Amino acid sequence: MNPITEDIYYVEEDNKNMRIIISAPVEKPNVFQVSKVETAPLFGLKRLTFAQDKFDPYTDGRDDVEIAKGDIFAMYADLFDNEVPTDTPFHTDTEIKMDTIHCDLSCNANKIKIGGSYKLITAKFFNIQGSEITDEFIPYLAKSSWSCYVKNNRHEDPDEIEVTDNTDLITWLEQKESNKIKIKIADNKEYLTKILVIKCSINKDGRNIVGEIQLQISSVL
Repeated sequence: MNPITEDIYYVEEDNKNMRIIISAPVEKPNVFQVSKVETAPLFGLKRLTFAQDKFDPYTDGRDDVEIAKGDIFAMYADLFDNEVPTDTPFHTDTEIKMDTIHCDLSCNANKIKIGGSYKLITAKFFNIQGSEITDEFIPYLAKSSWSCYVKNNRHEDPDEIEVTDNTDLITWLEQKESNKIKIKIADNKEYLTKILVIKCSINKDGRNIVGEIQLQISSVL
């Protein structure tokens, strides 16, 4: 055993077995999940049993084969943690206290890939009874209603929020229906593993209504 191998264990936090990549630098590396660990403390040895697993482009990462320099090539199992729920709408404290009209944003996935394709974001509005009243608010929506910012994930300082220049980070593509918009994030690895927060806000009858959705920024691989 050494300081690296002694940390390999059968069950990691959240009852999730550890995964390791042992592979040549190919497009889809060989991934293995630890299924058994045996130790012999007197001899400083550890016997590991692996079960082959599938490379997951959403949670695993690897260097680009074409740009890797020399023999320096890195691969990472479970680099990106799937931590953003898809079915939990965000409501502001003001909306909750007012217990009134609220805006929910939805997307077909809880991730957005850097340098990837467009993602469709849809805004829907509901009254206090839970009935959808989106049609009443469509005339108030415009491209200027949409904005975004990036914040750290739960593994970093949660209070540190980085407000970004939308024109540098996000490409916004208007849709025929004004309660929908497509977004694409720039190919900037600086934002990997962070959270992209998309906001839709309107003002109707002196009331500011805001909806948010969180998307985890992940690799294009």
